[in-house]
Amino acid sequence: MEGVDKLGTHYYKALKDKYIAQRSSAMASLETFFQNPVAVAEHGDFIETMDKQVSELVEADDKLRILQLVFDEWAGMPLSKGDIDSLKRG
Repeated sequence: MEGVDKLGTHYYKALKDKYIAQRSSAMASLETFFQNPVAVAEHGDFIETMDKQVSELVEADDKLRILQLVFDEWAGMPLSKGDIDSLKRG
């Protein structure tokens, strides 16, 4: 994977941003359920709905971790402190 062009870097960043956004969305949903379940009253089965959000969180974390482990150096993207903390959790 030698030589990264600018377009490749943009695709890499877009993919990384997508996984970060998916992770943030799942976290926000879970926090809402845990802190204020009345706010999401339209969900009849809280456990199933929350389980789905946990699955989405795991999937986004896994994808982000693999992307960073395999491609960060290739793309010339330094890991941020948040990225490093995320990798340590996995």
